[in-house]
Amino acid sequence: MKAPNLSAMDEVALQKDIPEHQLRYGDIGVIIRSFREGTYDVEIENNLGKNVTLKQLSKEDLLLVRKSRG
Repeated sequence: MKAPNLSAMDEVALQKDIPEHQLRYGDIGVIIRSFREGTYDVEIENNLGKNVTLKQLSKEDLLLVRKSRG
């Protein structure tokens, strides 16, 4: 099955731990901007709801949770 295209304001979940940024598998984020290279700026919250970071991630690092309505 082909992965859905991700776009700004889509809600996503991390597919891996990123310990150097204290992010864990399953942390939820929102795509802020997408780039041609297939990477995304994502604002991520940890499981306590704390905004952790804005990090450029690849599509393989993300799982679509909910498409934006825009």
